[in-house]
Amino acid sequence: RFYLATSPHAAAAILQDRGVRAVLAYDATRTAQNSAAILGTPVSPEALCFTLDRAPSHAPPFLTLVGEDSAAKIYRVNP
Repeated sequence: RFYLATSPHAAAAILQDRGVRAVLAYDATRTAQNSAAILGTPVSPEALCFTLDRAPSHAPPFLTLVGEDSAAKIYRVNP
C-alpha cells in the first residue's frame, strides 16, 4: 500500500505504524504492477512509487534520499 499511496499522509502513516526506518525504491513500473497485482487495486499515475523512482527531489519531506545507484534509491525515514 505504501508504494501505491497517493497521499503523503497515508504513506507516512504506513511507515510509522510499521516502524520502518528506510525505504528502497527501484523500477517504478514494475513496483506499481506488482503492488497492484498483490493488492488487487488500480495504480494511480500519482502513486508514490513513481515519485520515489523518477523524481526523488519531489519525495515527501519525511523521506530523505541517502543513496542511489543505477538500479535503486534508498531513502531514510525521518522521525
